[in-house]
Amino acid sequence: MKKSISYWSFSGKNVFEAMRLAKDAGFDGIELTLDAEGDVTMETAPEKLAEIRRAAEEIGIALPSVASSLYWAYSFTSDDPEEREKAHQVAVCEIKTAKALGADTVLIVPGSVSVEFVPERPVVAYDVCWQRAVAEMKRLAPVAAEHQIHIGVENVWNKFLLSPLEMRAFIDEIGSEWIGSHFYVGDLGLAFFSIPSSGFGFWASASKRCTSRTSAAIRAASIRSWTFWRAMWTGRR
Repeated sequence: MKKSISYWSFSGKNVFEAMRLAKDAGFDGIELTLDAEGDVTMETAPEKLAEIRRAAEEIGIALPSVASSLYWAYSFTSDDPEEREKAHQVAVCEIKTAKALGADTVLIVPGSVSVEFVPERPVVAYDVCWQRAVAEMKRLAPVAAEHQIHIGVENVWNKFLLSPLEMRAFIDEIGSEWIGSHFYVGDLGLAFFSIPSSGFGFWASASKRCTSRTSAAIRAASIRSWTFWRAMWTGRR
């Protein structure tokens, strides 16, 4: 097992500083992030991404995955079709960014019923959220396949996919080998899961597909630091 850390854990650092700090701290990799501002955005030129990839190789740290803060601004399950289309554009850019960086997985928030730290976001009925999220993930599946980038659907603060059984059903309904689960340990309680101490194993077993064409659906597991949570609550995520 390799140990990686999120770029969001390095408040105030550019990606080059963060990669060096992560390497010096003993991490095998760092998950870079597609954000509204910074070194990696939707406007970042391919030459810049190539520079970041070369720097990571020189430092000796892997870039296994890419996350994005933009899904809190643009939701796949919004009542606004223009916002849903923007979320799709973000995801396509994230997939292409991951490919350019040499990563193999992107973390995606599939939508939300409600978000406590974005109180202005309207509540979406759970069944509507499910239908829209499945449709959008099915739309993204061929893009992921084309670029050979896996999509990890995150369990997060969105009041959606509240148990491993729901996550498994969601992934199975999409039916793509390129879409699995990004298992976020820190959100087991925050996402209101009522799972005992054996919950990690339950997630692992429940997230295995019931078909022979794929292996375990969990693409990654993550634990983020308090620095990350403090940044999110103060509006920096």
